[in-house]
Amino acid sequence: MHTITHAFLVLVAKDVSIRIHSQLDSVEKKRSRLEQENEELRVRLQDLEVAKQVLQQELDKPDLTLPTSIIPRLSLTYSLSLPRFLIGCHPPSVPKPLIYSYYG
Repeated sequence: MHTITHAFLVLVAKDVSIRIHSQLDSVEKKRSRLEQENEELRVRLQDLEVAKQVLQQELDKPDLTLPTSIIPRLSLTYSLSLPRFLIGCHPPSVPKPLIYSYYG
C-alpha cells in the first residue's frame, strides 16, 4: 500500500508541476507583452513631450503679425494705392494714406 500511495503522490506532484509550469509560461508571455507595450508608451510619451516643447516655444514667440482689425483696412489701402501688377506683392514698409476725393 505504501508504494501505491507513493505512486499516487508522484502523479499528483507531476500534474501540479505541469499546471504550474503552464501558468508560469502564460504569466511570462503576458509580462513580456506588457513590457513591450510599456516601452512603446515610453517612446510615445517622449515624442509627445518634444512636440509639447515645440508648441510651447511657438506660443512663447512674440506675435509679429498685425491685428486682424487692421488687415482689411491695409489691404484696401494697398489695393487702391498700388499699381495693379503689385497687388498681392509685399506692401511697402510705410503704407500710403488713402485719399478720398470729394470732387467728382
